[in-house]
Amino acid sequence: SGKMLEDAELATQADRLLLDEKGKRFVMNFGGQWLSIRQLAGHAVDTGVFPNWTPAIPAAETEEAYRFFNEFARGAQPWSSFLKADFNFVDANLAKLYGMPAPAGAGLQLVQVKDDHRFGFLGLGQFLTVSSYNHRTAPTLRARRVLDQIMCAPPPPPPANLMIPPLDGDSGTAEAAQQNIRARLEEHRKNPVCAGCHATFDAVGMALENFDAIGQYRANYPNGTPVDASGQIIGSPDFVGLEGLTDLLTADPRFMSCVAEKLFIYSLGRGVEDSDRPYLNNATNAWKSSTAVLPALMKNLIQADTFRSRRGEAP
Repeated sequence: SGKMLEDAELATQADRLLLDEKGKRFVMNFGGQWLSIRQLAGHAVDTGVFPNWTPAIPAAETEEAYRFFNEFARGAQPWSSFLKADFNFVDANLAKLYGMPAPAGAGLQLVQVKDDHRFGFLGLGQFLTVSSYNHRTAPTLRARRVLDQIMCAPPPPPPANLMIPPLDGDSGTAEAAQQNIRARLEEHRKNPVCAGCHATFDAVGMALENFDAIGQYRANYPNGTPVDASGQIIGSPDFVGLEGLTDLLTADPRFMSCVAEKLFIYSLGRGVEDSDRPYLNNATNAWKSSTAVLPALMKNLIQADTFRSRRGEAP
């Protein structure tokens, strides 16, 4: 009938699809790719260091991450609260790992615990685990994921042919897992080859050091030294921990713009080109000035000519 050429009909059908059972495919595919939710299935954890890591934990952490993202994908939460929203989906196993009371009922249940130091996507066990090594946290890897995936501002790659000394040196897995990672990183940065780049992004990962390599909260390292989660990024004020980091990130305009760019790339199956920028910027700016829920952004993007028109072929 040609009705799909009308903006209002496109918006109506987008709402229908998001509410349909098939809308879960979007959450699984887009969230699974962009936020690396699906990667936890192949992530190894050293059970000698973390004996409470059982097969039930990664399954629960993965499902929680999908459900958390779904709250935003269906518009129940504004994107501005993605890093700040204080709720979790836990079962008895995950609640025990998080130090929460076990929820009533079977399976994962929505809970809101205000005194557990945990909130937002960066506080999810899935993110914290998949961005760690199998035996200890990896502040540099966590920082890279935050900057690349959430802010669209990946740190530069190391110089070609650079021989990077291993942070753990000759320490065995168990020994390295016990130690204060800040002290080890500071020793690592004494190498001038490493210092420049790491100074620009290690603080992002260090802000998450209160959470170990499987997402458990801790105030001290296993060797008894206290966790220092403070940091400073060049050009920004000092911050401490998950709360300070997420305050800094959500105030950065790149935070809201990044999800728009990731959705644009996913929708077209290609990168952003210079000719796309006006359409992407218009859709993003209109979204930011509205309710700023993801369904509104999706409708803005599918109504742009870049989505609705086929690219011309060269003669």
